[in-house]
Order: sequence, then structure tokens, then C-alpha cells
Amino acid sequence: MLDYSLGWGFGGMHLQNILWHAASALMLFLVLRELFGSAGAALVGTLVWSVHPLRVESVVWIASRKDVISTFFLLAALLAWIKAEPDRPGWLVASIAFLLLGASAKPSVMVFPVFALAVDLLVLRRPKRTDAYLVIVLLSFLIAVESGWAQRIGGATFYSGLIPVWYRMLNACASMTVYAGNTIWPSDLAIQCMIRYPQMPRFSPVGLLAILLAVWWMGREIRA
Repeated sequence: MLDYSLGWGFGGMHLQNILWHAASALMLFLVLRELFGSAGAALVGTLVWSVHPLRVESVVWIASRKDVISTFFLLAALLAWIKAEPDRPGWLVASIAFLLLGASAKPSVMVFPVFALAVDLLVLRRPKRTDAYLVIVLLSFLIAVESGWAQRIGGATFYSGLIPVWYRMLNACASMTVYAGNTIWPSDLAIQCMIRYPQMPRFSPVGLLAILLAVWWMGREIRA
């Protein structure tokens, strides 16, 4: 609405998406450099992420600006979380603030505790205080509740109530394998809805293998 009121037109709307994506790429570079201590590795990871079709799709689709905005704040929250130490509580406050800003764009940022825990346990190997995790888990829970409530009021969950819970859970698992598979081999990205009830959900063999390998690697790292 702001773009339209400023008279930017479609070109200006696309430009703003590109600028948000560029800012997210810079934020990702800072995150990777902080995690691995190598500017070169961070640059390579950032370039691959920036041009990947799964990321570019949200940039070129004006209506998907919620994705690029929430991604920026999610990465900003992660960077602040990485910098947060017992003697630097300000970074933890900043991380929570960025998380709330991201949620105002898209509730998908509720997965932030997973990123934070994975970074602390698998990369940094220095877990934070328990109360820090409790705060972000509680926030994510509230974001999820508010999102579900808003969708129910808007009528977005009417048809999902006609589909059994077990099928929706199975479809969520199938969707994760498809997403992981598309990350490795991007194809058929235009499919918007994967609900084919009563047909069984389609799993991606490539994505399923990738997820299993990732789980195996994480388990080995945690045990180590």
C-alpha cells in the first residue's frame, strides 16, 4: 500500500523486494562469518543462497514480500543471538526484538528456536542459559497461537477441518522432503498446494535422503 501511495508502480515494488533480499544476503554473510570465522566461506555460502531459485522466487513475486522481510529479520535475530553472551544481554534483547519484527511480516519465523539451538549445539558448542531458550520458545508458541487464531477468523482453516489430522501431519512431512529435494535440485517450483486428499502425499526420495543424512550428522555432532 505504501509503494502504491508513493506512485512507485511495479518497477518500484520489485526494486524494494530486491533491496530487502540484498540486505538479507548481507545479514547472512555476517552470520556465516561469525559462525565459521572465514569471510571466503561466508561469501560462497551467501552467493549460493542469494541466487538459489527457492530464494529468487520470493524476490520476483511482489506479493511474496512477506518472505523477504521476515527472512531479513530472522537472520538479524540469529546474528544477535550468536553475539549474545552473559556479559552482553543487550544482544539477547535485540534478538527478541528482531524476532517480533519478523513475526509481524510472517509467522514462519516461529522456527527460530530450532536455528538458535542448532547453532549453539552444532557449531558454537556453547549452550546459553536455559531461561534464554524458554523465552524464545514461549515467543514462538505465542506467534503460532496468534497465527492460527487469525487464520481461523479469516476462514483460511475451513477446508483443513475437513481433512484428518493424521493426513495433515503426513502431508507436512512430505512437504519437508519436497522442499529439501528442491533445495538440492530445484524443479516444479510453481506448485502452490500439496494437499491431494484423499490421495497419499508425495514424498521426494532425494529430499528424504537429504533429511536422513542431516539428522544422522546432527546426531553424530551432538554425541561428539
